[in-house]
Amino acid sequence: MRNFALTILLCLLTFNFYAQDFDGYVVKNNKDTIRCKFNVGTNLFDSSIFYANSVKKKVKVLINGEKVVFKPYELISFVIEGTKRGSFKFVSVPEDDYQNFYHEIIEGRVSCYYLYDSNPQGGEPLPVAYLYKNGVLKEISVFVRNDVGEFIIDNPELFHKWMNGNPYKSHEFYQAIRDYNDYYSKKDLKSENK
Repeated sequence: MRNFALTILLCLLTFNFYAQDFDGYVVKNNKDTIRCKFNVGTNLFDSSIFYANSVKKKVKVLINGEKVVFKPYELISFVIEGTKRGSFKFVSVPEDDYQNFYHEIIEGRVSCYYLYDSNPQGGEPLPVAYLYKNGVLKEISVFVRNDVGEFIIDNPELFHKWMNGNPYKSHEFYQAIRDYNDYYSKKDLKSENK
């Protein structure tokens, strides 16, 4: 009896997700936007917690009552709405030969994405951060300063602050990317108003 209970508990911890429907939309390669329901993996104990690794290679949707499966080469992006943590936007990128859907964390001149891997200990998927700029997609390694520096080097002042760690700590690379994008957004806006 004890072994049976232990086996059940182990199964629950290992396979702690099931499918749940969420509202959202897909953007097809021809730029058509279609409202749909997403059937994605969620936490067994809280169905409003969506597991992003369940849409890494394909996404299952319901469009006008018809089940459709999309792979990264078939969509520009999609957005899943109504999860406990808000909306999630995923994009496909040609630089990985349209093999994966990336969770878009920051959109801009430099974009930041997460690609999720299964957690070997169960629980929520583990994010792996990527940067994207001008057709270059790069996984952020343990050498965060150098990786991010390559993407912001064309802004010498910000690059210098980032590389010297003042005011940015290495785990604050998101803020450095946001500051970089804000700088160029303002610069682009000024040049449009001239």
